[in-house]
Amino acid sequence: MDDFFTPPPKFDPARSPPPIDPIGDQHQDQKQQKPFDQDPEKRQRLINGSLLLFFKKVFATSLFSRGSRGSKTPEEINAAAHVIKEHLEMLKTSDQNDNPHFIEELSIAYLTLSSIPPGSRFDAFLQAANIYPQGDAHSFAFYLANHAGDTWLPFPFLEILRKLHQGFVLRKKNSELQHLIDLL
Repeated sequence: MDDFFTPPPKFDPARSPPPIDPIGDQHQDQKQQKPFDQDPEKRQRLINGSLLLFFKKVFATSLFSRGSRGSKTPEEINAAAHVIKEHLEMLKTSDQNDNPHFIEELSIAYLTLSSIPPGSRFDAFLQAANIYPQGDAHSFAFYLANHAGDTWLPFPFLEILRKLHQGFVLRKKNSELQHLIDLL
């Protein structure tokens, strides 16, 4: 019976396994590969694939990107600012973090507003939304820009909405919510 206190058996070199031949040496003669730069077919496929990926990335980011800067009319931008202001005013009176329709509308309006070129009168609001709340992993603007709403309601974003509402209830005119409304 083997147990912990019995020593291992003595090593017998006669019973050791035979040496193993390396696998690479046997197959090297069977398959002679050309260096990459000497195989024109592989080279052409790589070039074509690289060009395809490059053009896909260029077209996806420039032509088909949603909300490219400067693409909205002033009326659309003012309407979006009005919607954001109305929704933030609603947040003053009641906690809206359980209302996905409210969050979806707020997010869509923010995407429209954030598509304006720099230097507009809404820059202060956009910057304030980008830094609130300080110290968190993601800002209020991050969640709005990533289309929080019916299909995506992250818990930290709901907490941000709750903090905005509770902050207004406690501090009224000196709250972050009132500051965001005043910037619009």
